[in-house]
Amino acid sequence: MLEKIIEENPLLVGFQIYTGSQNWTKKLIDLLKKKKPSIKILVGGPHISALKEAAIKHLGADFGIVGEGEEAIVDLVDALLTQEHSLLQNIPGLIYLSEGKYKTSNINFARIQDLDDLPLPDYELLNITAYFKHMQGATVPLRGKRPVPILTSRGCPFQCTFCSSRLVFLKKIRYRSVENVVKELEYLKQNYDIDEFFVTDDNLTLDMNRAENLFDILIEKDLNLHWRAPNGLRADRLNEDLVKKMKESGCYFVGIGVETGSTKIMSCIKKSLDLKQVSKIVPILKRNNVLVSGFFMVGLPYETEGDIKKTIEFIKHSRFDRIQVSIYTPYPGSEDFDNLFDINDPEKYPENIRNYLYNGHIPKINKEITYKQIHRYQKKMLRSFYFRPSIALNIISRLKFSQVKAILNHPFIRRWFDRDHASYLMDVGGKDE
Repeated sequence: MLEKIIEENPLLVGFQIYTGSQNWTKKLIDLLKKKKPSIKILVGGPHISALKEAAIKHLGADFGIVGEGEEAIVDLVDALLTQEHSLLQNIPGLIYLSEGKYKTSNINFARIQDLDDLPLPDYELLNITAYFKHMQGATVPLRGKRPVPILTSRGCPFQCTFCSSRLVFLKKIRYRSVENVVKELEYLKQNYDIDEFFVTDDNLTLDMNRAENLFDILIEKDLNLHWRAPNGLRADRLNEDLVKKMKESGCYFVGIGVETGSTKIMSCIKKSLDLKQVSKIVPILKRNNVLVSGFFMVGLPYETEGDIKKTIEFIKHSRFDRIQVSIYTPYPGSEDFDNLFDINDPEKYPENIRNYLYNGHIPKINKEITYKQIHRYQKKMLRSFYFRPSIALNIISRLKFSQVKAILNHPFIRRWFDRDHASYLMDVGGKDE
C-alpha cells in the first residue's frame, strides 16, 4: 500500500480511523511522512470524532474531520488546490495544523443534512471483484457470491452507555429515502450483477413504516437479491407482519442486540429493552425461515457472576441459531468511556488507549470479577451454545466448501490464530491475581 501511495504522489491521503485500527494506521502514516513528507494526511471516522485533537496529534496527521466528512473533504481539497488557507477556518468539523499548533474551524462538527444529496459511491474506482471475494469469508452465512454493503440511515436515538453512536451522529437518526436506496441497489444489480446486500444501519427497522415501505418496493421490483442485517436489529422494533415482508423481500439472516440476560444490567447500560420482546420475536423470525443471531457481552460494569449466569440461562432457553459473545469494551465516544477517561486535555491522551485493540488491552472496569473469570465465562457461553448437536449440525449443513476455504483464509481469522489471546487478561497495570 505504501509503495502504491508514493507512486501516485497525491496531494492528500485520507484514512478512516477506528479505535482498533489506529496503531497500524499510525505506523503507515509515520512511514509515509518519512518517505514522502510533502503528502498531507487527513484522518476521520468515529475514533477522530470521539477524541478529536488528542487522536489527530497522536497519529501525526495534518488534518482531521470531526463528524461526517463527505462535504468537508471537498472543501478541504479546494482550499489546498487554490492555496486559500484562510478558507480552512470555515470548513465544518475541520481540525488543522497551522504554525505547529492544531486549530479548530468555526463550525466544530460536520453533518450532512439530507443524505439523498450525497451521490452514489463511485464503484468504478474500486476493484469490486476483490471485495466480493473478501466478503465471502467475512461473515457466515452467505447466500450470494457477489455481496455489497448498503447504508440506508445514519444514527440512533437510544442511549446505550457502551455505544459511541450518540456522539458520532448526535443522538439523532436520518434516513435516505426508500427510492434513493432502491436506486443504488438497481444500479449495482445492473452494472455489477450483485446477488446479495447487507444492511449496515444501526437501526434499520426503527421507523417500522419506512422499513415496510422499503420491503414492499423490493418485493415489487423483484430484483432477486438476498439480504441480511448483521449489525443487529432491536427486538422491540419488529413484529410478525414486518418479518413476513422482510422474508418475502429476500431477508434470510438478522442479528438481535440483547447484550445481557439480567434486567439489572439492562437498566445499568440504558439499553431500554424488555427481554420478553426478545423471547417473543425470535420464534417469529424462525417460523419465517430467517436465521437469527443473538449479540451478548460479558464483563459489563457492575455485572456479577450471578448476572452472567442469568445471561447463560437466557441463551440456553433462547432459540437463536447463532450467538456472539464479546468482552465488554467501552469505545471512545461512549458514556462509559467518558466516565473512565478525561480526554479534554490532549496532553493526557491515555497511554492505554494507544494500545486499545478489539478485545485487547483495556483498563480494569468491572471490580466484581477478574479478567480470567470474564474470559472463562465467555468461553462457557460459546461452548454451551455451539456444542449442542442441533446447533453444530445447523451451521455445518449451511456451509459450502468455498465458504469454509474463504473463511479460513480470511485475514481476520489468520490474525486470530496468530494472536496472543491471553493479552487482554492483563490489566494496564499487570495481571489479575
